[in-house]
Amino acid sequence: MFQKLKKVLVIYVGGTIGMQKNDDGVYSPVANTFLHKVKYHSEMHDADLAKQYFPHLKENELVLPVDSKTMILTIYEIVEYVPLLDSSNMGCKEWIRIAKDIEVMN
Repeated sequence: MFQKLKKVLVIYVGGTIGMQKNDDGVYSPVANTFLHKVKYHSEMHDADLAKQYFPHLKENELVLPVDSKTMILTIYEIVEYVPLLDSSNMGCKEWIRIAKDIEVMN
């Protein structure tokens, strides 16, 4: 089914895709929204393939459909910041944290 396996780390720090409208009608970051949206999008997670070949994946590990040209299968883990960041409220401190986390997690 696939010839090569790759692993990717996705660090979700916040952003529009993980936002929902709050009671005031304003979009704000909501925990696990990004993971939920990606997990139930067939182009971003092949649940059948995951179940068949990787039944012990963690909740935040997803499987991309096999690339038909390269026959590469990619498993990616989504690590979500707590609390999620809003880019309109970020400064140097937050960017330094992101850089340090990439260094540590990679």
